[in-house]
Amino acid sequence: MTPIRRGDPIDLDETTGNLFGLGSPLLIRALVIFASVYVVVTVGAGWEIRSVATWTALAAGFVMFVVAASTLMRYGGSTLPRGTAAAVTVLTVAGLTVSLWFLPRETYLTLQTTPGTSAMTIILAMVVLYRRPLFAWLGALCATGLAAVGGDLIGIGYAVGAGNTLFCYPVLVLATLFGLMAIPMPDRLRMLREQAFAQAAEEAATAASATERTKQLKRLDAGARPILEQIADGHEFRPKRRSTCV
Repeated sequence: MTPIRRGDPIDLDETTGNLFGLGSPLLIRALVIFASVYVVVTVGAGWEIRSVATWTALAAGFVMFVVAASTLMRYGGSTLPRGTAAAVTVLTVAGLTVSLWFLPRETYLTLQTTPGTSAMTIILAMVVLYRRPLFAWLGALCATGLAAVGGDLIGIGYAVGAGNTLFCYPVLVLATLFGLMAIPMPDRLRMLREQAFAQAAEEAATAASATERTKQLKRLDAGARPILEQIADGHEFRPKRRSTCV
């Protein structure tokens, strides 16, 4: 792998190295749209829930997801610091756990678990793309285990509780593959920059050489043309003038 040379114009800055556009305005708008859908689905699926504790837990889970996603969006680099990755993962798992553990059995619908598990999947996938797959996978496994416990607590069973989180794993697999494929990309971009810089330098040198050659020809023409014209006109040079021309 090509060593990173800080301050070298050929080197990539953190923003250029952010190959997936994480933290970009477009991604932030997409997350805002998802948050709006999250609220609508949560309210619609839980329309018959009358428990204040449940709605408080759902609101707390939503806030945790928002904080986790906002933390990711504020970071503009390509590799998430370990501490930040751990904090985001813990917040995400906690948000899902709080959202699932307080669902009442009497009004339980699978759709009620979808917003939380979808938010968890999106955030952990971004953690993977920030080059912290270990944190994301550990978080997903912990979330599945806690969802299984929550399923038993509310009376739907371990298997159903854990099963509500399983669709996040195919997404994490794809995110991990994309992350692995992106690892050599900065070196390739750096190589392309080196080639572009080398080509630009060569073209500049060629242009400078051509310019200098043109100037020399003009100076030679300015000095030799009068003498050649005099020779063509049959002008007789004095001996002293001949020695000067030679």
